[in-house]
Amino acid sequence: MKKTHHDTILVLDFGAQYSQLIARRVREQQVYSQIVPYTITAEEVKKFAPKGLIFSGGPSSVSKEGSPRPDPKLFDLGIPILGICYGLQVLAVMNGGAVERPQQKEYGFAHLSVLNTESPLLNGIDQKSQVWMHLYQKISYEQQLQRIVPTQQSRNQIRTGTGYSFILR
Repeated sequence: MKKTHHDTILVLDFGAQYSQLIARRVREQQVYSQIVPYTITAEEVKKFAPKGLIFSGGPSSVSKEGSPRPDPKLFDLGIPILGICYGLQVLAVMNGGAVERPQQKEYGFAHLSVLNTESPLLNGIDQKSQVWMHLYQKISYEQQLQRIVPTQQSRNQIRTGTGYSFILR
């Protein structure tokens, strides 16, 4: 019997209500996805040989004591990681960034501008897209990172190409 090989994306579930939706959207791109608990170890991840990881959102905040964190050794695997909402916060704090309260919160419909049209993360997204924002925290780094999709309110807040904090509508 011939073994079939699939490209695999693992979705680390931090308790998001939409982890199933993330996995389904990945599968719609003809890529196998599997939801795993955020507690999975780097050694266990290696067994899947994934092409990438997605850190889902969740109800927690990284500023709370005891908030969920993945195995830090995941960052040593050389696998691309996409953080969504809480997953973006985790990526930031575990890689030298900080999560802070912005002066102005952003909630509801917003328009973003795609600044980096070469980004494979944004392939197929209109340069002017309407999104749903729920930005109650901002990500900051000591060094300036490339902003690829700011909204009007978050022009100086979203500074990473490894995650996002919006929902496309």
